Amino acid sequence: MVIGIDNTYPTIIFDQLISLGDKYEGVTIQPVEFSENGVIDNLFDRQLDFIISPQHVSARVQELENLTISELPPLRLGFLVSRRYEG
Repeated sequence: MVIGIDNTYPTIIFDQLISLGDKYEGVTIQPVEFSENGVIDNLFDRQLDFIISPQHVSARVQELENLTISELPPLRLGFLVSRRYEG
């Protein structure tokens, strides 16, 4: 599993999120520059499984059938964007 972490998080939060890759076996964390096209390309090209970002995605991205956007309020981390998995 590869998780992209938006590099606009404050340093202390960004560093903690990046360190998740050290804590969980099979999890790779990559910093990403969050952009609408980047979200679509990274997820649809299967370079990333999830993206965690404090930024909202546009209505265009929200309307794509193959993506799921979930707010992460208990963590106050922003939003999780992922491909919809079939099966």
